[in-house]
Amino acid sequence: MKPLLHFFLPLVGYFLMGHFGLLLSIPPGFASAVWPASGLALACVLLLNPLAATLGIGLGSFLVNYSVVTQGYSEFSVNSAALPMLISVGAMLQAQAGYYLFRRSNDLSMSLSSPTDIYKFTFLVAPISCLISPSVGVAALYTSNTVAAENVIFNWGTWWVGDTIGVLLFTPLILTIFIKQQVSSERKLQVAMPALIIFAGVLILFLNSVEARKAYLYKIISDDARDFLQKVEERLSISEYKLMAYTAFHQGSESVSMQEFFAFTQALLSGNSSFTGIGWTEIVPADKRQHYENAMRAQGFSEYNFTEIDEQGQIHIAPQRSVYYPVLYIFPIAKNIKAFGLNLAAIPNRLAALQQAREQAISIATPPIRLAQEQENQRSIILYTPIFDTPATYDGELMQQKPQNFVGYVSGVFRISDLLGPLIHKANQLNYDMAIIDISNSNKPLALLESQQPPLQQFPPILHSFDFGGRQYQLSFYATNSYQFSSKDWLSWSILTIGLLTTAILQAFILIITGITERVRREVNSKTADLQLAMQAAEAASHAKSNFVANMNHELRTPLNAIIGIINLCLKTPLSDKQLDYMQKAKRASGTLLSLINQTLDYSKIDAGKMELAQEEFNFIDVLLTINATFSLQVNSKGIEFDIKIPEYFPARLVGDQLRLEQILLNLCSNALKFTNKGKIEISINILKQNDSNIEIEIVVTDTGIGINPNQLENLFDSFQQADTSTTRIYGGTGLGLTITKQLIDLMKGGIRVESTPQQGSRFYVQLSFPYIAKAGELYRENVVAMFDREPLQGLNVDPEINNQPHYEAEIASESDTPLENTSILLVEDVKMNQFVATSLLEDWGAFVAIAENGLKAVEMLKEKPYFNIILMDIQMPIMDGFEATKKIKEDPKLKHIPIVAMTANVMSSDIERCHAAGMSDHVGKPIAEQELLEKVLKNKL
Repeated sequence: MKPLLHFFLPLVGYFLMGHFGLLLSIPPGFASAVWPASGLALACVLLLNPLAATLGIGLGSFLVNYSVVTQGYSEFSVNSAALPMLISVGAMLQAQAGYYLFRRSNDLSMSLSSPTDIYKFTFLVAPISCLISPSVGVAALYTSNTVAAENVIFNWGTWWVGDTIGVLLFTPLILTIFIKQQVSSERKLQVAMPALIIFAGVLILFLNSVEARKAYLYKIISDDARDFLQKVEERLSISEYKLMAYTAFHQGSESVSMQEFFAFTQALLSGNSSFTGIGWTEIVPADKRQHYENAMRAQGFSEYNFTEIDEQGQIHIAPQRSVYYPVLYIFPIAKNIKAFGLNLAAIPNRLAALQQAREQAISIATPPIRLAQEQENQRSIILYTPIFDTPATYDGELMQQKPQNFVGYVSGVFRISDLLGPLIHKANQLNYDMAIIDISNSNKPLALLESQQPPLQQFPPILHSFDFGGRQYQLSFYATNSYQFSSKDWLSWSILTIGLLTTAILQAFILIITGITERVRREVNSKTADLQLAMQAAEAASHAKSNFVANMNHELRTPLNAIIGIINLCLKTPLSDKQLDYMQKAKRASGTLLSLINQTLDYSKIDAGKMELAQEEFNFIDVLLTINATFSLQVNSKGIEFDIKIPEYFPARLVGDQLRLEQILLNLCSNALKFTNKGKIEISINILKQNDSNIEIEIVVTDTGIGINPNQLENLFDSFQQADTSTTRIYGGTGLGLTITKQLIDLMKGGIRVESTPQQGSRFYVQLSFPYIAKAGELYRENVVAMFDREPLQGLNVDPEINNQPHYEAEIASESDTPLENTSILLVEDVKMNQFVATSLLEDWGAFVAIAENGLKAVEMLKEKPYFNIILMDIQMPIMDGFEATKKIKEDPKLKHIPIVAMTANVMSSDIERCHAAGMSDHVGKPIAEQELLEKVLKNKL
């Protein structure tokens, strides 16, 4: 089925495109200025089964050219089929040659998407393969005498150009639309629409040019036809006037002898070949026949008789009749001897003409006849002019009296080929021909002059009617096939050829542009797909890393919570000095481990883009007091100085993330403290810019530590980097502190830079910008310095608003050692060690603690005893987790009023947000900070 489809598609396509191409043909010959079928043929052998497509092309070509040869399949013969067969062979060979060149051109892509593809196709495949069909076709036309030798080059060139343009224009177009390789619809439209629009425009322009040229040539033919008709009428009129001269000749003589008639006729016809002969005929009654015959015999014509012509064209002596119309004289007698003595009355059409001429006293012509004296089958007419002794009289153009005293007839014999010979010859030279028919009897027209060449089908014959000798004639004047050779339509040919060649070039340019665009699009899509896969993999990896960090954070914090909790519990018991020293070292070690875990978590959040900065009012001096409180004891223990320098005045309240600002300073100061064993550490605060609403400050942290090698400054803020790998072994740390600091500063849209000298110290410059609350006023240096001399917590009284905030530390300090006395707490925790630590802390504070091992147990306990003041809920637990348990509790109208505080090792911001979203009132992270736990229980309990 498929091979048949691959056969019939090219057949039908070539047949239709071939007939379309015939509309674009420019005479002379078979060649068309553009042959779309050649482009279709190459596209078919490339897209379909090459063999089946080639056979289909051959049959399609045969049918197209056979219709031309037979003018619409009017006949079938071996001779008529030979020429189309040869042309179809050329078409098949050309398609195969194009296929071979296309395939051999370095794997030329059928999408024609690269400049190299276009160049090879344009300058190699199309022009070379298209040499075959015109060569075979024109050779066949020449050998069959269809095209003359002088037109071979023109036909071959037109054929080659037409086929080449057809391939250049239509093959890429068809390939682009129907190629199996993926070509975007956008490219198909970009290639097809401009080409089709321009092709349609060129086609319209070409057809208009052809019509204009046709109209112009037809006007020339019409004008020439009128000129030739006028000359035909002139020659006929002159001939008639010469016959009318015999009237005067006879009227001027009493009688006219044969010698006088011959002499006058010879003088009249001198240099004129219009007449084949001129004769004299009289009406002879039967009783005068012998007298006339004897008189003629007496003049030397011994065998003279009245004669007649039988049906076989044989001459014989006329039988007895009542009256005769014999030819008495005829000149020249030698070539018209058969008509000498011929009785015209025996020939009906001539008798009728003679009688009409006498009755109407005018010259009358016979219908087209073959003369008795003619051996060839040529048509002639005889014009009979009646002769009267008394001429007619006229009043102006009106005849007053007919001529009188009839004498006889002068007959002028015209062989039309001789009469109009010079005109016909001249017309043939101009590639015209003509025909004349006698239409006196419209039902039976008679040919007088037949054309020798077929008419040019492009132009209908020019028809003119005229009268002569009392009869009506129609002149058919037309251009012959040779006319098209002498009037080649170069303008239309140029419009079509140049227009379509320009279209093909433009299409090639569009193919290059769209091909590059398509290739780039595919590469972009491929890269985008690869990138999406990479992004998905990265996101999956990031998600896995986040899950890993979160899980590791949870798993590390859970035992660390127990370690720190037990250490703190131990420190509250009586210990020897040695035991106290051990426990304090263990506490510091666990604190260091917790700091490393926190740094890793912070880095993970920043790296994942999940770190969000708060925008809240805060007192910058509180930040400095925190830093001072944190490091004052540590620097004293190392024997180094610690100093904070502030400007003379400073806005009381800023807007930003206080916690992250503290973290930046903590990291920088921790870093300075780690690498400084002597000298000092200094924090300097400078105001760089300040307007009505914003302030830009510079924080400079200076130390006199080991310094940093200049070669290592470039990578100082990279992840897991320290100035020297040996520092990790000597001083410890994750290598994330400065990285987190840099990323936090970037999030605040600030900047950080460092200056360092090895063995002399380092200086870190941090520039940050904050909005500030102008109405909150300013703090002055002397007031702030006084705050540093007090206890750190007392410094919180700097801002009047801060004094109004509740401080549980003060409340706890002022009350007994059992701040949670009479407080009933439900602890939901699955880890036994964590249960022990939390219970010990809470019971030391006076609370009653009930324990549930999982969420389901907690819900059941609450339903039995819904009297707890607060619930401390772990998240990750077996059977039922903290979120599900919270949901169940909040859905119960009797339990939903009990506050729930999450107490979990899940401490990421997303975890905290999820806890609040689940209905929990607050969050306490593990390892448990005793003060934080106590504050939040006091804050949220019923």
